[in-house]
Amino acid sequence: MEMARFEDMRAKGVVREDSLFAGHSLGEYVALAAMGRIFSIEEVSALVFYRGLTMQNAVKRDAEGATDYSMCAVNPTRVSPKFSEENLHWCVAEIARIRGSGGLLEIVNYNVANMQYVCAGDVSSCSLSPFTALSLWDFASQIATNL
Repeated sequence: MEMARFEDMRAKGVVREDSLFAGHSLGEYVALAAMGRIFSIEEVSALVFYRGLTMQNAVKRDAEGATDYSMCAVNPTRVSPKFSEENLHWCVAEIARIRGSGGLLEIVNYNVANMQYVCAGDVSSCSLSPFTALSLWDFASQIATNL
């Protein structure tokens, strides 16, 4: 789909041939195929397919295909106008402290400063205890009420 959009823009003269073009995540493959013309559509399709298989098989899954790992996009401004990247770091560190050495929760992508981050880890670390459903979002919201 992205390749078709890009080729449409190229055909309409929107994209100059000497432009620089970059992508993020799967967009990197589109950039290499569409602008860089390094891969054909068939090659990039196969490459993206095998990338997906590799990612799917990177973690242990149960019979239904579920895993103990998760990720979520976090927008601090949706928690509170005063909630910042620094507060998000504190929340992640505090959850790690509460969970101890048995859990994993990290900020893994800094997409847009103070607007979009990606947190990933094991599902149990996304709640403060196995007896509550208090998520990272809920925890951050409670902290934000005290800012």
